[in-house]
Amino acid sequence: MTMIGAPSPPDEYARLLDLAHYEILDTPAEDVFDRIARLAAHLLRTPLACINFIDGSRQWSKAVYGPGPGSAPRHDSFCAWTILGTDPVVIENTRADPRFAQHPAVTGEPHLRMYAGAPLITPTGHCIGTLCVADSGPHALTAADLQDLRDLAALVVDELELRAHHLETGRRPHTQHRRNGEVQRGPDQTWVLDGLTGLMNLELSPEDMTLKAAALLGNALNADYIGLLLFEGEELREEAAYQT
Repeated sequence: MTMIGAPSPPDEYARLLDLAHYEILDTPAEDVFDRIARLAAHLLRTPLACINFIDGSRQWSKAVYGPGPGSAPRHDSFCAWTILGTDPVVIENTRADPRFAQHPAVTGEPHLRMYAGAPLITPTGHCIGTLCVADSGPHALTAADLQDLRDLAALVVDELELRAHHLETGRRPHTQHRRNGEVQRGPDQTWVLDGLTGLMNLELSPEDMTLKAAALLGNALNADYIGLLLFEGEELREEAAYQT
């Protein structure tokens, strides 16, 4: 018997864009996410808790508490099934579930028997990952346990939103500096365009038109020198169009 991989959600493309928005994949461990995973394991009384994100081809773990498989191919991911809906997924006996009976973490270490995961649902409604817990023995969960899992998953999303806001705030000075440069260049660009338009109304030879246009650009670009290479028969000559 082989494992059954989860299908892609119907909103897969938008979901992946939403995941990319948070710039979380392949980032170092962060205390806030480690604490949430640790708290999930404590509240639900499990030896393992993970915060996982599902991209196009893999399950990537941002935080892992306890002995767990961590990152894995998407085909082998429990969490890839959890992101198909908005409610927690509970698998009471992985050995009896055809989707996971042959999973390496079920047949081998850490011999997972129970899995429960709550999807990480973004403000736009996409499920980009899970907060999940697991145990190597039978482990019943109460309604209160599942509510705790939902609440902690919502905290993960809150932290993602806060993290994304901080990233954007950090980029703003650079963006404003770039925009200021564009505003400063605006008058020069307008002057050049007006000058080029004026040249079009003059009766000039193609060579003279090109030389004068190059001179306008050289002045606007603060260039030291702009020259033209001119072919006359088999001869090549250079003529300065602008120089300081």
